[in-house]
Amino acid sequence: MNTKSSMVMRVLINHFHGGNHPTLSSLPENEADEVQRLDIDASDVSIATRQPWQIVEKIHYSWFLEPLKKVPESLVPYVIASLPDNHRDKMAREFGMIELPELSTPMKHLLMDRMYEYMPIRGHLPLAFIPKQPLSDLLSLTKPQLLDVIDCLGVFDVAGELKQIVDRKQLMKLVDSLSKAQQGFLKIVIHDRDRWSPSKLGLDQWGGDVKRLRRALHVRGLMRLSKALKEHHPDFIAHLYRRLDTGRAKQIEKYHTEEELDQVVHNLTAEVKRAIGYITSV
Repeated sequence: MNTKSSMVMRVLINHFHGGNHPTLSSLPENEADEVQRLDIDASDVSIATRQPWQIVEKIHYSWFLEPLKKVPESLVPYVIASLPDNHRDKMAREFGMIELPELSTPMKHLLMDRMYEYMPIRGHLPLAFIPKQPLSDLLSLTKPQLLDVIDCLGVFDVAGELKQIVDRKQLMKLVDSLSKAQQGFLKIVIHDRDRWSPSKLGLDQWGGDVKRLRRALHVRGLMRLSKALKEHHPDFIAHLYRRLDTGRAKQIEKYHTEEELDQVVHNLTAEVKRAIGYITSV
């Protein structure tokens, strides 16, 4: 039995038998043990039969750009018109469309079915079927909160270099250049020992470019997040990618392939949890 089959069986047993059933004894011992060990609470089997139009709303609109290129050009305005409200306007701007056709609800659903055939998330397990992950709370965040968490992860790099800045004016200017969320988080972690840093940012030589600083810290945040995800289920990571835009997902995937020590992964996971706790409390 493969892993996905075990997860689906766990959900079916939760639904029909409250989490345990004698049929498990008919399986080979190792497969029965695998099903029993899965930390899955979901029991709503209807999740597995959800239609594309019920799924796409939480996918960032940028993931529709490439699939739309595979749709016949004459259908593109109709497919865009079938998207959820939060995606439709952004996609219309991307394609330079001012007006979109009016469609009935059944037609929108039909076009979403067609569009979904080209989506990269096809074949992934529903989120509720994936066992609890160390950083499962990431997917309970809104998109702005998720970006704030990434920005705050970059603050660990700042905290590790502040002591090297001897010019007080330079120090205050750097701190003032951080977002309010980053400034608040810096107060919490300023005395922490940085447990991972690939290289110094050279903040003691910072020239005052605020946009460049924030961009550099955001990239460092993506690096830390990617390495904290090392032991997470691939389908969980896929769901996380879809909440972000394609550019950030590619950066995380790039750093995710790099090897890292287990202790470093543990430390970075703890950092992500602190950032999540801070962002959800402010």
